[in-house]
Amino acid sequence: MTTAVTLSKLRTHFKMTYGLNDDQIEAMLQSSSRSLNVVFDQFDTLFSEQESFSTLVQPCHNLKGLLMNMGEMEWAKYVGELEVSVKEGVEKDYQAELTTVKVGLTEVRMYGGS
Repeated sequence: MTTAVTLSKLRTHFKMTYGLNDDQIEAMLQSSSRSLNVVFDQFDTLFSEQESFSTLVQPCHNLKGLLMNMGEMEWAKYVGELEVSVKEGVEKDYQAELTTVKVGLTEVRMYGGS
């Protein structure tokens, strides 16, 4: 499994990849946090309503894109594999798999800004 995403690593990614200044990086951190929380709220709703696991395709796709924008290619690959599994109808414990991702993103998800 990949390592947890840290704010420090994400700051460096935004600075080096996109050439952002400190204010722009701050805005991206806050946006990333909000976006991650939105997608994980979608997962929580789908799991609590016991929806068909096929409904996970779009939130998985969205999460994969967020992770790619954050430079987290290993996490994006992991979520992409889940997305493919869902599309192919593979039955597995998606809730546990996505909880692993959620935990790995805790520092970013909990970020409230400076």
